[in-house]
Amino acid sequence: MKNDLESTRPILEKIFPKYREYPVNSMMPTVGYNSNGYIASMLIIVDDFMLEDFKKDKSDKVDLEIDCCTKRNSNGIGKDLIIRFDFYFKTGHPVFKTIVYGDLLDDQKRFIEGLKQVNDIMIWILDKDYNIFRVLNTDWNYEEHKDILEPLLQGGLG
Repeated sequence: MKNDLESTRPILEKIFPKYREYPVNSMMPTVGYNSNGYIASMLIIVDDFMLEDFKKDKSDKVDLEIDCCTKRNSNGIGKDLIIRFDFYFKTGHPVFKTIVYGDLLDDQKRFIEGLKQVNDIMIWILDKDYNIFRVLNTDWNYEEHKDILEPLLQGGLG
């Protein structure tokens, strides 16, 4: 299984070319485009403690809740989009958040426009040494988060 996961590294490197620069216990979002259309991915890099729940869970389907909210950008430009992933395992409840900054208006709008086009999100779980531990796919429903996301597309500078 580990060999199978390592065979996906070229895909990871294409989606997240600077993945080794991201800190441990972080989550990085991206939306890209290929011949099949838009692809949304989240890269989660975890330390040994956070990895334990993923190790103990062997199922292909993970109980996951995705929440979106906004807050005023600290630079006073736009609103930051905060995306939170709550994983529910029998052994624990790891939580990861990422911020798509509001002062990067064009990038934020491109990201949200991409989220409108996808039905699922690929989640890459890497250990602290940047080894691929798990790759998950989860459903994404833009309509569930539309009330938060749409104002950001309208230039919700708040």
